[in-house]
Amino acid sequence: MVQARARRSQKLTAIYVYLVMGLGVALLVFVGFPTEIGSGVLLFAALTFAAEMLPVSVPGRPVTISVGLATHLPMVMLFGPQAAVWTAAIATVRLKELKGKVSLEKVIFNRAQLAISVGLASFVYMGLGGKVGDIALGEQIVPALGAALTCLLTNMTAISLVLSLSLQRPFLQTWTPHARYVIPQWIALTFLGVLFAIVYSTAGGIGVILFAVPLGLARYSFQQYADLREVFLTTINALVSAIDAKDPYTRGHSAQTLKHAVAIARELRWGDDLIERLQYACLLHDLGKIGIPDSILKKGENLTAEEYEIQKRHPQIGADIIKPIKFLNRDIGWIRHHHEWFDGRGYPDGLEGEEIPIGARVIAVADAFDAMTSVRPYRPAMKPEEALAELKNKAGTQFDPVIVEAFERAVLHSCPAKEA
Repeated sequence: MVQARARRSQKLTAIYVYLVMGLGVALLVFVGFPTEIGSGVLLFAALTFAAEMLPVSVPGRPVTISVGLATHLPMVMLFGPQAAVWTAAIATVRLKELKGKVSLEKVIFNRAQLAISVGLASFVYMGLGGKVGDIALGEQIVPALGAALTCLLTNMTAISLVLSLSLQRPFLQTWTPHARYVIPQWIALTFLGVLFAIVYSTAGGIGVILFAVPLGLARYSFQQYADLREVFLTTINALVSAIDAKDPYTRGHSAQTLKHAVAIARELRWGDDLIERLQYACLLHDLGKIGIPDSILKKGENLTAEEYEIQKRHPQIGADIIKPIKFLNRDIGWIRHHHEWFDGRGYPDGLEGEEIPIGARVIAVADAFDAMTSVRPYRPAMKPEEALAELKNKAGTQFDPVIVEAFERAVLHSCPAKEA
């Protein structure tokens, strides 16, 4: 079944990619190549090339941030569909594409979807009464906003759909998270694009070159954001390494818990934003073990009642450690309560049922499965089917039955079907 789904996904993705490529080529033929290419078109084509050459990657997501909209929009307003569409198709090539790091199919797809996005934006601009080359701000602001919105939505939809098909995810799970990153940039770049058009119409090419400085600053700010996010992720990984060094018997446990938890979240149809939060919590769920004595963590036999009480403090210790981190403390309950039981007999607070945060209930199942299927100094590892049976046996007492069922489905989906 899994293999059949994968083949179907590949087939649909290929059909969609070639359809977009065909529509892109048809659009280029329809608008025709510009008969006259003036210095203004060449200037904005060069700016477009510079803007698209070095996009900013968003850590942990298959999406990049580009400042290209700030040049596409004035092309639409100043020079019309021909120049705008052909510039979008030719001048948007990126450095990794020139270096041969991207397949030719993907290169053509990217050029085609950008040409379609800019082409539709041009038609919307003129349809709303926009006049090419006649930049009167009071009259052109609505057509300009309509064009920018059309370009954004078409581009986001084209990319999100190919990701949805190739990754076998619901469309909204790929589209919605991208909006979080792209919409703020769209607002800023639309403003810059309109100003570019005004500056060119009043001060010519020299004014545009001088005004390009804010475009560079916009790109720099996006890069700073991405770099800060990368530092944050690196810091989390360093904390995980500290946990692994503290308790060598559970080295890699957090990463495996993350893997199982994400599989559960996918089955529950969680969005990418919520899954990202779950990933952070999984990586840090045992952070509190840093405050537990080595004599307890590394003990090669069952703990005494007193030692077990000390070991039970680690969820609260971990929650206290991350409490000052604003970005993480919204999900502090996912870490504090991942050892609560569904029937209320867990720790540290004896929560039960849906009082336990949903993220904690997911982590509890993922955490237990990896623990049971891993070797410990006081017992051998269980087989996966034995661990799954144990989870099902304790569904409704220790674990949320809905979460256990989702995990069972995830396990079945990950097992390739035997050929007849």
